[in-house]
Amino acid sequence: MNPIQINLRDFFLKGQFDSVKIGQTKDYIINNFAQPDDDSDMGYNMRIFSYGCIEFHFEFDVLFLIWCDNLTYLKNTKSIKFDKWIIKDLAKMTLPNVLKILNSEKSNYSVKFDEKLKNAIIKIKPSNVNLWFEPMKEENDENPNNYKLIAFGLSDKDYDSFENIF
Repeated sequence: MNPIQINLRDFFLKGQFDSVKIGQTKDYIINNFAQPDDDSDMGYNMRIFSYGCIEFHFEFDVLFLIWCDNLTYLKNTKSIKFDKWIIKDLAKMTLPNVLKILNSEKSNYSVKFDEKLKNAIIKIKPSNVNLWFEPMKEENDENPNNYKLIAFGLSDKDYDSFENIF
């Protein structure tokens, strides 16, 4: 079986992750998508399917989150091949550089800064994908212009922390 092709540009800008959509059941994904590399029962009716460092989070067997917070480990797996788009070179994925790319794509987005947590989140509005930025820990640089992309995710609106901020 050939690996499923996932284009992260399509995911970030359009919310497309092959046939997978938030709200689908675990059984639907098992029957219509690649088999996960790992299937973890987290208890409390929570389950996580892992495809390399991409995680599908389920509550009561319903997908509510597609998440990746280990970008340095985003690699092709036996079942998924990634077109990494902008995250091919993570060192260049600062907040200003990503904003410049989103502007060149004419993407509609919002940015939320949290001084207390020392982070920034970009919500790409057409896709509802969130991009998380933080200072690099070893640099301890609190200037938002130096924040680096550390995670991305798409979640059900009831779980979307960005939406709950406003």
